[in-house]
Amino acid sequence: MNKNLKYLLGGVVIYYLAYKLFWNKSSTKDEGNILKKWKKNFDGKDLNAIVNTYSKDGILVSTFGDILNGREAIKGYFTGLFKKDNLNVTYLGEPTITKINGSTMYTGIYRFSYTEKGKEMPVKARYSIIEKNGEIIKQHSSEVPN
Repeated sequence: MNKNLKYLLGGVVIYYLAYKLFWNKSSTKDEGNILKKWKKNFDGKDLNAIVNTYSKDGILVSTFGDILNGREAIKGYFTGLFKKDNLNVTYLGEPTITKINGSTMYTGIYRFSYTEKGKEMPVKARYSIIEKNGEIIKQHSSEVPN
C-alpha cells in the first residue's frame, strides 16, 4: 500500500474516532428525545409528567424565577407557570447536541408565548438541558436580552 494512502486512511480513522468520542451529535428527531417530551408536557400543561422529566435531585435555573433544586421545587414553579393562558413553547432551530460521559447536553433557543390581558406575550430564551438516563439533571434557561 502506498505510504501516503496509509497516512490518509490513518487520518480518517483518527478523525472518525475523535468525532464519535467528542463531537457526536444526534438529531432531535430521535424517538424518546427529552426535548420532545418536555415540550409535549409543557404545551399540554401536564404538571406531573413535566416534573417527572427531571431527576429526583434535578436542578432548574428557571427563565421566570429562581434556581430550583429537586422535583418539589420544580413542581411549585410549573404550578404557577401553568396558570398562564395559551402557554406554549417553540424551539427556534435545531439544538446543538453534545454527548459527554453518558450524558447528553442540548443547547439552543426557544420562545415561550402566553396571553396576558388579551395580548400575546412572547419571551425568547436560551436553554441548556443536560440529560442522563432519560431524565433532566440540570436545565438552565435565561431570557435573551433585547
